[in-house]
Amino acid sequence: GVSDRQYNSRLRDELTEWLENKDPIGILERYLTEKYKNIQPELKKLIDQAQRVVAASVEYAENSPVPTYEDLISNVYV
Repeated sequence: GVSDRQYNSRLRDELTEWLENKDPIGILERYLTEKYKNIQPELKKLIDQAQRVVAASVEYAENSPVPTYEDLISNVYV
């Protein structure tokens, strides 16, 4: 109902505010671009490399077999 829309809107607003003001990667990127005027190409290389690593990791996970129950409970320490 109406409360659901308000909740989703509030979450979206909180996420936007966090990304703009508290996201450590965004803060670092803004700092570096202000301090070093020609760093954008180097930052783009780093971002592209990170995206490739994440994409390869996701592909590996999606193509890996689902772990068995025994796999899930082995080597678990409390």
